[in-house]
Amino acid sequence: MKRKLIMIMILVTLFVLSACNTNAAEVIDSGKMTVSEDMKSITFHATISDNNLDENTQIMTRFYIEAGSLRQALGTDLIFVENELKRGSEPETHEVSQSVEFKDSSLVADAIKQIKDTEKETVTIEVLNDDGMIDEQAIYLEE
Repeated sequence: MKRKLIMIMILVTLFVLSACNTNAAEVIDSGKMTVSEDMKSITFHATISDNNLDENTQIMTRFYIEAGSLRQALGTDLIFVENELKRGSEPETHEVSQSVEFKDSSLVADAIKQIKDTEKETVTIEVLNDDGMIDEQAIYLEE
């Protein structure tokens, strides 16, 4: 009996702790990737809504590259969007994008194959503020 009570207490504690991310908010509406026709660059796109943020909250968007061949083809694993966004007095929807040239053209075909696979998280949009991550969402290649 004592063992069951301890297990229940542990499970309740874990459940409560798992819901403690007070910085989280749903801000990513959509995202996608597009490859240029000449296969020399890739553009990452995100639609960010600041409806769930407090006024004057500054946010930054970045794209985290999890796919190994795409990471090698680009020569990096993080793509930062150059402009920071700030929630004004009225909520807005922002379109952000960042284009990156492929560094290793021999890996492009393999990278494209990998980012078309919707079963794996190959690229993740991450929205952050000074306190840490607010939201994240996996994105895939637009066909």
